[in-house]
Amino acid sequence: MEEKFISIINEMAEVLNAAQLKKLQEVLLKNLSENEPEKQNISNDICSSDL
Repeated sequence: MEEKFISIINEMAEVLNAAQLKKLQEVLLKNLSENEPEKQNISNDICSSDL
């Protein structure tokens, strides 16, 4: 997985500045990390009986 991160960062280095590359790296690691627990979708629907 780390090789994919490096490949993406290197490819984007042609068009992004240093601050943008750093943020891209942070976002990729946060969202695609294998150690990150799976996110669950939680509905925000309000039931009329709750009102």
